[in-house]
Amino acid sequence: MESYGLANVIQVTAAVRDKLAGRYTFEERGPFPVKGKGEMTTYLLRPAAQT
Repeated sequence: MESYGLANVIQVTAAVRDKLAGRYTFEERGPFPVKGKGEMTTYLLRPAAQT
């Protein structure tokens, strides 16, 4: 996943997205090939909207 990362952004898997749901927002990214895993969709973690 590191080779597809972006500067100053946190990229997470679907499992992490599911655990943090409701506390943060996510932007879907991918799918792209991940060494040893095959095609994966990842998500960019974004700050939660302030209410």
